Amino acid sequence: LKKISMNFKDCIKIDNNLWKISLKIVPNSSKNDFVGMMADGNFKLKIQAVPEKNKANKAIIKLISKKLGISQSKIQIISGETQAKKLVSIDFND
Repeated sequence: LKKISMNFKDCIKIDNNLWKISLKIVPNSSKNDFVGMMADGNFKLKIQAVPEKNKANKAIIKLISKKLGISQSKIQIISGETQAKKLVSIDFND
């Protein structure tokens, strides 16, 4: 898929203080990194972790937490736990 030059925040849907982000994950990568917006509306992330025993999902949450400067407990994978495409929610309520 063709990558579009957009910011991470451009792919976020906000409802009150709850963000929902569609992600495309590339596990077993050389580094953990935000790649960019894809033509299909997903934001592409590279993750070093392998997609087994929830390791990649934990790495995704850790990476987003670090990037946004929020607690990992505020981030949840709400669909696609065992797939490359995931929907993640981030709760910014106090």
